[in-house]
Amino acid sequence: MTTLATLSRLIENLIRLGTVAEVDLATARVRIQSGRLLTGWLPWLALRAGEDRVWNPPTEGEQVLVLSPSGQTANGVVLCGLFSDAIPANGETAALHRTTYRDGAVIEYDSAAHHLRAILPGGGSTELVSSGGITLVGDVTHEGNYNQTGDYILVGDTTQQGDYNQTGDLSQTGDQNVTGTVAVGTEVVAAGVSLVKHLHLGNLGAPTSPPL
Repeated sequence: MTTLATLSRLIENLIRLGTVAEVDLATARVRIQSGRLLTGWLPWLALRAGEDRVWNPPTEGEQVLVLSPSGQTANGVVLCGLFSDAIPANGETAALHRTTYRDGAVIEYDSAAHHLRAILPGGGSTELVSSGGITLVGDVTHEGNYNQTGDYILVGDTTQQGDYNQTGDLSQTGDQNVTGTVAVGTEVVAAGVSLVKHLHLGNLGAPTSPPL
């Protein structure tokens, strides 16, 4: 016969508030400390766990709920995501969607300001692999070095402020207008004629000496 004490315990165990005590990443299980109760290894609820999956494991000290069918904590599942005094909320505006990572990285979108931002800690790197191509619509502002492997095709005008240094050959189709001095270290050839080595007839009909 089920006693009143047993019923009370089962009802109490239906939903329990606790904190993550241990995390087993290999099995995707956690143990929860809820008052004096330390649960066994329980699964946590993920955003998706089918053909599309989301991996974002809980961390020790995170406040959670344990949902136990029929009050049996051995069959419980863990619902993560309760802010606490130890781990407070990382935002305070209604229009902000923000993810903050343990290393300080932040990815957020502010729907009021229409602004998407991603900030990585010092030394962080970003990799995007898209074999079908990438399309950017809008102006692009770039600060820092730019390294490219492969062809570069530009349609439209180019305006550059600052020095331009090139290693390798340059082929151009079309006119070029230069304002300022052109300094050449070795040779200039125009229509097959050498600027450095060319000769022409002088006033007396004899070839001149090469340019000095």
